Amino acid sequence: MDPELLKSIVKIWTSVAVTGLMFSSGLNMAPGHLMFFRGRFSLLLKSLLAVLVFVPLTALVVVYLIQPVHGAAVGIAIMASSPAAPLMLTRASKAAGRLEFIGSLHLILAFLSIAATPATLAIMAASIGFEARIDPLQIAKLAFTMILLPVGLGLFVRKKYPRTADRLSRPLTRVCGLLLIIVVVVLFAMTYRFLFEMDFRSYAAVALFIALALAAGHFSAPDVFEEKTALALEAAGRNPGFALVIAQLNFPHAKPVAFLMPYLLVFFLLSAVYISWHKRRKGRTGRR
Repeated sequence: MDPELLKSIVKIWTSVAVTGLMFSSGLNMAPGHLMFFRGRFSLLLKSLLAVLVFVPLTALVVVYLIQPVHGAAVGIAIMASSPAAPLMLTRASKAAGRLEFIGSLHLILAFLSIAATPATLAIMAASIGFEARIDPLQIAKLAFTMILLPVGLGLFVRKKYPRTADRLSRPLTRVCGLLLIIVVVVLFAMTYRFLFEMDFRSYAAVALFIALALAAGHFSAPDVFEEKTALALEAAGRNPGFALVIAQLNFPHAKPVAFLMPYLLVFFLLSAVYISWHKRRKGRTGRR
């Protein structure tokens, strides 16, 4: 198959899978979930600080301490500037079982990313020493099409046709999840060589950044298992869609996938370890 045609197919399948999962998340949310932070301003503030402030600061610390190659430093900076990863809405809610918390927070982050992503990127670029910028309207378009629109449509169906929402949500999640797995396998087959091209110091920087981002979310949440897990994943799960657009616009001759694929692999490994550790910790605490 022609490589360009295959790339186009993968891009379409990815969009369909992610949009379908976001729509399914909306189907599972009750409209009342959007009011979760009413009377919980302190929790909202801590959550926003973890995702929008502590994680970018962590990226700067890691870059200065580890000093990875410039391309990896720029990649970490761009990821730190890109909150509200769409799939974290699905993954965090499954891991934590607290959809009203993570759903409400995720939608708020999607709105705030329109201003936060360009501002954070400018600070990161000035601090690390590279030139990059992004138009807020481009982030708004991505946030709307990737998150706000499909989740909003799902919420609308849930409110108007709750039985239809119940019938659709589970099979839609399974189909779109399977499609996403196929996309991941195809992408891995196309790009696995990049896993061996990134140097050890860059891998160490990525791993430390993700571990500290998980810690930032974990320790910013109250002592409630579901909220700690959800916020840790939300903080560490950065938005690859935002990151790819930023990289393509500012570094047209670079290959952002060469950094993104190793980054995502490390993220999924470390987040799986974190979820497993936190569940075991909860189990030990519950037996006491």
